[in-house]
Amino acid sequence: MSSVVEGQGRKPAWQGNLASPSQRVAALLHSSKLSDLTITLPGLQNPIKAHRLILAMSSPVFEAMLYGPLAEGPEVTLKEDHP
Repeated sequence: MSSVVEGQGRKPAWQGNLASPSQRVAALLHSSKLSDLTITLPGLQNPIKAHRLILAMSSPVFEAMLYGPLAEGPEVTLKEDHP
């Protein structure tokens, strides 16, 4: 399929450069590519681009916030960021 993408005058698909799904997930963690959430924190000038699935896999709080009955939209403001 990457040849089809390349044939349309586009860059080769980034997935083709990474051999395994775990390498692809790792690449996404360091990129805003395919991010589906913007997080704003008090005192932080630039919002953070994130991946809902990765946050939900890592934290029951994020899972509830992002996929539960009170799920928020594509932009979330975290008002309390105390450790």
